[in-house]
Amino acid sequence: MRLRIAGLGAGVVIAVVVGLALVSFASAHAKVTEVEWDNETNPTKVTATAVENIANVAGTFSLKVYNSDNVEVDKGDTTIDPTNAMKMSVSVNANLPTGIYRVDWATVSAADGDAANDSLQLGLREAIPTPTPSPLHAASVTVTLSALNGSGVSGTATLTPTDDGGTDVAMHLTGLQPGTTHIEHVHMGATCSSDASQLGDHLVDLEDLTVDSSGVGTSDTDADIDFLTIADGTNKIVVHAGPDASTDANKVPIACGAIPSALTATAAPTGGATPTHTASGLPSTGGPTADSGSSWVMLILAGAVLLTVGGVGFTFARRMR
Repeated sequence: MRLRIAGLGAGVVIAVVVGLALVSFASAHAKVTEVEWDNETNPTKVTATAVENIANVAGTFSLKVYNSDNVEVDKGDTTIDPTNAMKMSVSVNANLPTGIYRVDWATVSAADGDAANDSLQLGLREAIPTPTPSPLHAASVTVTLSALNGSGVSGTATLTPTDDGGTDVAMHLTGLQPGTTHIEHVHMGATCSSDASQLGDHLVDLEDLTVDSSGVGTSDTDADIDFLTIADGTNKIVVHAGPDASTDANKVPIACGAIPSALTATAAPTGGATPTHTASGLPSTGGPTADSGSSWVMLILAGAVLLTVGGVGFTFARRMR
């Protein structure tokens, strides 16, 4: 029994050691998450804080500070804090004007020698502008077309964004006269009308609708216009009576449907490094670093290793009884 417990305990110890090593590896890179001035009135230096110790090897670490005109305003004398190797500083020119500055940083991890570099924004007596949120939209929208002027025509149109930034418009209507062709357009304005003169200007000219022998009309248009420009809730699709617009009779609308808005929500700001400093002079408190996700993965793997190695130790102990 004593041997079995000892074997299991050894397995647990080995697993914990391996797990901690894996987590340490996962959090590698001396990533800078915070930059700040020494004071907001007339700063003399910028200090950066990393998530782990920075290797003090000449030529492998640096801070460079640039103004809004991309002119370097530091003195090129980056040093690592002798009392805290997670911090490094660089002197800056005197009397810097109010504005938004870019801080380029480069480090090498003292733990494993991995290099890293990126940029952060730093406001001097000025808040860093919040990025404009990006709109989220549906993958596609469906338009329901109803008959106008007693035509008996109905159907749908499906609008889908394309990879090249355009919009695919696929039409499918029934109740049409077999063998005919009809012009159709995206008109500005979401209100349908049986009067062609009240339909508004064209936003997009769609491919002609061709009708088969059973009275089903189809078309597919690769429109060179952004999906959200068409599907913003302010436009409609109109099918006309004739194969062209040469006469008033041909222009008569026979089916129409308002295009619903594809916008569904508002996305969080994306792209670029998160600003860590505002005009108040207080750096952001931050949160989990970009490496924290991989750390969780490695913790899970460490747990799996613990169970596996522990099991091996247990099995070995049983065989030694």
